[in-house]
Amino acid sequence: TYTVTPSAGAGGSISPSTPQTVNHGSTVTFTVTPDTGYHIDTVTGCGGALTGNTYTTGAITADCEVTATFAINTYTVTPSAGAGGSISPSTPQTVNHGATTAFTITPNTGYHINTVTGCGGTLTGNTYTTGPVTADCGVTATFAINTYTVTPSAGAGGSITPNTPQTVNHGATKAFTVTPDTGYHIDTVTGCGGTLTGNTYTTGAITADCAVTATFSVVVSTYSHSIEGGTEITDYHMFSTPFWPVDGSPDVVLRDLFPYEQSKWRLFSYGGEYHEYPSVPDFSPGLAYWLITAEDVTINVEGTLVDTAENFTLSIEPEWNIVGNPFLSSISTTSLFEVNPDIAKVCWSYEVGGYVMAESLAPWKGYWIYNLEASDLVFPASSSLSSASTARNRFLSFSLSPEEGWSLRIMAKRDDFKDTDNFIGLCKDSSTQYDSRDLFEPPLISQEQLRLYFSHKEDWLEKPGLYATDFRPPGKDKETFEFVVEAGKKNQSVILSWSGVKEAPSEYKLILKDLKKRRKINMRRRESYTFDSGSEEGRKFQIILQK
Repeated sequence: TYTVTPSAGAGGSISPSTPQTVNHGSTVTFTVTPDTGYHIDTVTGCGGALTGNTYTTGAITADCEVTATFAINTYTVTPSAGAGGSISPSTPQTVNHGATTAFTITPNTGYHINTVTGCGGTLTGNTYTTGPVTADCGVTATFAINTYTVTPSAGAGGSITPNTPQTVNHGATKAFTVTPDTGYHIDTVTGCGGTLTGNTYTTGAITADCAVTATFSVVVSTYSHSIEGGTEITDYHMFSTPFWPVDGSPDVVLRDLFPYEQSKWRLFSYGGEYHEYPSVPDFSPGLAYWLITAEDVTINVEGTLVDTAENFTLSIEPEWNIVGNPFLSSISTTSLFEVNPDIAKVCWSYEVGGYVMAESLAPWKGYWIYNLEASDLVFPASSSLSSASTARNRFLSFSLSPEEGWSLRIMAKRDDFKDTDNFIGLCKDSSTQYDSRDLFEPPLISQEQLRLYFSHKEDWLEKPGLYATDFRPPGKDKETFEFVVEAGKKNQSVILSWSGVKEAPSEYKLILKDLKKRRKINMRRRESYTFDSGSEEGRKFQIILQK
């Protein structure tokens, strides 16, 4: 018998691991097992052969030894870098099992490291260290271009577009459009190393966060407005200046009319009662006046425009005020009512002998408004309006859907005088007392003026007075609307007319009653009624709705 002695080097084992007694001419087998991360390097001795992990000796004829050696596994770590930077070392690296390797990641100028992935590693600063390597793997670095924020801002008197912070790549430029408001010009545009060409400001190459700031200056201009002359009450104008006059005194604003001669022109203001020049306030945006000139005239006034980017606020008195649009562009009455809930929902303008409900406030003109309980009147800038503000004011047409109710328009006319915007109706959201559909009749400019009104001085507890409209809730079989027509002069022929009869519910009779003459007119069969004003101050009528 002979002794076969096994031995194993570092990195593995041989089994059995103790000397083995073997008969002459026999063989013996050993299992050779590498540790994790190692592999069999060599197995020698006793004339044997290795198959897989099994080493079988040759025929034993003498004592001998079987020796196994092992080698650690090695792997390839392959680095790669995308556009915008580099990785070092940049060639594949051989790494022992369980070891780590480190790479330096360097972004190009204007770039930063975006991601570094692979081989279970971590990035600290610019160094990426793999985890323990146990297989071939790759380390991939990607880079992203640096971006910076360019923040635009515009001072009063203009705008900059785009007006929000802009994200700009490293080395790129950004252009902004700088637009002065009407009455302003560009003063300066600075920041980000840019240049201004026309209205376009283009930055220099951006390499850091920066800001572009635009400032504007007021342009003093001469504004002109033509006024048609005349000497009759119908020739009065409600007049305002839609800008800040350099000098608001009437003798400067209206210097094209002076000296003041009542036979040639007259100027009035209103503050609970009428005041004639020189007892009138200076001209300023938002204030309006009554003006009449015997001859056609063009008024030229130096001034600066009101900032259209901001709401304009005017202090107003209780009840009636004459106001003017402070802007050169029209303002819809709907938008005015939207920001002024405490004024009556109508603006009255004076158009050749009579008041009409205005759909918009035009520049240079004046309008009556009724202040319910506000201390200020806000004229909305275009930027503050909601999308609904451009819709037609529902209080102007009084056109109601069948579900809401119905309305009837009553008009009076004498010579060149007229009073055409008067309405009655039945509406679900109305009451028997005052409500928002009941609109006040504006003050007269002259006792010669024709007017039609519904008097509720005695029967309404809240806001008694004279009204141009009278809406009530449906439900009764009979409603009587009483109104007065003041002709302005004695013994005048006055025409009453009406519209909207076809929309009235068919179950109602519509009767116009002349209380003086005791005449009744079927309003469904006739469209007008003419009467002589006689010597009385006002003629009373009734409209009777009866099922």
